[in-house]
Amino acid sequence: MKIPGFNAKVMFDSVVNARKKDEIQEEAKRLSRVENNAKWFPHYQTVKKMVKEGLSVEERNAFEEEVEEWKRNRIPSVVQGE
Repeated sequence: MKIPGFNAKVMFDSVVNARKKDEIQEEAKRLSRVENNAKWFPHYQTVKKMVKEGLSVEERNAFEEEVEEWKRNRIPSVVQGE
């Protein structure tokens, strides 16, 4: 049985998706030249990779710390509901 926040495997991408979701979606929409259509979704992984590569050292370290916190204390309910 999968229980939200308990069974999810927390990885760096989990934190990036949670913290940079809006930025990733907006850039994916821009690349696909659509606003309210699922056609932008295939660009999501490409844009997420670009966003990860553009993280500052401070952001990367903060996200790594958040990964460890989520592993210890579970994924915050605010993030689970997204």
